[in-house]
Amino acid sequence: MLNKVSLIGRTTHDVELTFTKQGIPYTRLSLAVERKRISSSSENKLILYQ
Repeated sequence: MLNKVSLIGRTTHDVELTFTKQGIPYTRLSLAVERKRISSSSENKLILYQ
């Protein structure tokens, strides 16, 4: 089984590669995404996905 995901943003630290007890590899990362507001205020919102 193959899963493919495309993520766009900035990693907040190094991507960590670990393995399950069965030896299956997986990665852990945090991703920061800046969302631009379309309103009268010019402030952008930073969203962090962990």
